[in-house]
Parts: sequence; C-alpha cells; structure tokens
Amino acid sequence: MRGNIVDVRDTALRFGKFFKTSPEFRMNIQVAHDIKIQARPLEEVLAGIPEVEQLRRNLTVASESHAFTLRPVAEPLSIPSIS
Repeated sequence: MRGNIVDVRDTALRFGKFFKTSPEFRMNIQVAHDIKIQARPLEEVLAGIPEVEQLRRNLTVASESHAFTLRPVAEPLSIPSIS
C-alpha cells in the first residue's frame, strides 16, 4: 500500500470526512512529508545547483566589465541514435 497515490487519495478523502477537513489538507501534509524524505539523499546534489539570482548576478557583473552582454546559451541536446 505504501507509495500508491490512489491509496493516498482514498485516505485523504476518508480523513477529510472524519476530521471535517478538506482532502487537500491531508494531501498537502503527505506531499510535504514526501518532499522532505526525498530531499535527504539529494542534499549534496541540490547544494551544487546554482540559483537563478546567483547566475543573474554573475552575468550582470561580467557584462559590466565587458563591452558586451553575456547571455546564457542552452547547449544542444545530444540524442543517441538508435541502430
């Protein structure tokens, strides 16, 4: 039963009825818990991801020291061919 989203919805509906709350209240509690559990093994990976403001500051500083504006460029996707 653990991990089955259908069971979580069913439980949310039943708890909502019993406690006179909305099913969304129970779902929000469940999602918050799931995110917290999922984040634990990803702490190092998440710490290495720059935030948009950090990138924006770096681009602003770089553009002020040069005669041109730096813009982030998406690298082309490398899609392996299927033989």
